[in-house]
Amino acid sequence: MKINYSKHNKCKCGKLIDARAKNCRSCSKLGKYNSNYVHGLPKCIDCGKQLSNYIALRCDYCNNKYQQDKNHPNYKDGRTKKIYFCVDCNKTITWQTWWNGNRRCMHCSGVILWKNKIFRKKLLKNSNPNKPEKALNDILIQLFNNQYYLNVKGKYVIGTKIPDFIDVKNKKIIEMFGDYWHNRPEIKLRDKRRLIEYKKFGYKTLIVWQEELKNKVQLIKKLNIFNKGI
Repeated sequence: MKINYSKHNKCKCGKLIDARAKNCRSCSKLGKYNSNYVHGLPKCIDCGKQLSNYIALRCDYCNNKYQQDKNHPNYKDGRTKKIYFCVDCNKTITWQTWWNGNRRCMHCSGVILWKNKIFRKKLLKNSNPNKPEKALNDILIQLFNNQYYLNVKGKYVIGTKIPDFIDVKNKKIIEMFGDYWHNRPEIKLRDKRRLIEYKKFGYKTLIVWQEELKNKVQLIKKLNIFNKGI
């Protein structure tokens, strides 16, 4: 293809260009004479975000929003109205989660990850006991002389659950329940499943609530009765 150079047709930089062109190739690539030009790259004509190339007029988000049919029943302002569900529990999940390849809600995804031993070890490696667990651990050491092991690091796993304190020889577990967290309805259901799982493996479980730490006399009686097996 022949280029028809003309003395009267020049780029703004001074180079001779084809009669049909507006700018030379170098200036067109750099976008120097683009009205949206900012620091070597053009910006999105809708939101003003700096783009990563010289060809696009809009960023990815604005382009997707621009291309959506406004009259389509599944779209509104570039966002989908279509509802997606978790493949395990059938709860609703966001369309971003679905299109990113995750077909499960946060809870079901966490359950699957928790079953992975490598993930569980990495997660529990840097875990430390909270204040109620520390207080209960001090009482247990005074009463029973390290009979109950503080299992924060997840050394002992019963089924898929990790107990707070465990006596493996006598098959006894002590759980420390916080007043706020363990009174929530969804957590109560989870705790019931936890106790059933402990029972399947032959463990007896004692629940100690955070409020009981305030009255140490009654708490010590409760712990002694449980330890003796009465």
